[in-house]
Amino acid sequence: MTEQAPEPAEKSAETPAQRFGETSAQKRAGAPGRTSAGVSAQESAGVSAQESAGAPGQESAEVSARASAVRPFLYVVVCAAGVAEGVGALIAAARERGWEVGVIATPLAMNGFFDSAAVQTLTGRPVRSAWRTPADPRPFPPPDAVAVAPATFNTINKWAAGIADTLAAATLCEAHGLGVPVVALPCVADALAVHPAYRDSLARLRAMGVRFGDPHTGDQPQDGGRPAFAWERALDLLDAFPPGPRPRPASVIRYDRPS
Repeated sequence: MTEQAPEPAEKSAETPAQRFGETSAQKRAGAPGRTSAGVSAQESAGVSAQESAGAPGQESAEVSARASAVRPFLYVVVCAAGVAEGVGALIAAARERGWEVGVIATPLAMNGFFDSAAVQTLTGRPVRSAWRTPADPRPFPPPDAVAVAPATFNTINKWAAGIADTLAAATLCEAHGLGVPVVALPCVADALAVHPAYRDSLARLRAMGVRFGDPHTGDQPQDGGRPAFAWERALDLLDAFPPGPRPRPASVIRYDRPS
């Protein structure tokens, strides 16, 4: 396979809340940003313990609100590949590392590629695949980071070309303008990975700051089993991003002044 080597990543001892500073939930609530000096790993862990204990009534609601304020929010974009059935491993690992998670799937991925009901139970939020109407509430806060796993040939090419014909593709296109970290774990067959359009797409997305994990072909080994998909690699790549807020890309659009 001729794809470039994946970006190196080192695991960080910091929690996502420490690395990413003010979270989207805090921004929406108008709360002051909490940097690494203001959010401790013990506090984040304490919230997780209280959540899992399932405190009843008002206490449970307070714990949930506190968790949302402390934890940054990760969008996981799921594409239609056989390995998508294991996305629960990424969600569980992300929550263990201090993320809140919302899943956005391509329309095709919703057709049996993963258990959407189980994912909803894991995240506590509906799986999104279609645009909401203006009257519908926003089910997710704005993202603090985005992980595409698995990322397919079709989605990678549409994303690089700026084609936003699905909620998943539009979310990825918009993430660049938001200036949030984006990582992708490709699941692309060798025969497709050598296509010039795919190679151009990888180059363009890398130039936009997207970080890629090891290529995964999905081919079955000789023993007939399915090769393991490195779900936690997405979190390791996010850990490798420099801490703190990121500047949004400058718009190249110039509007004519009214005469």
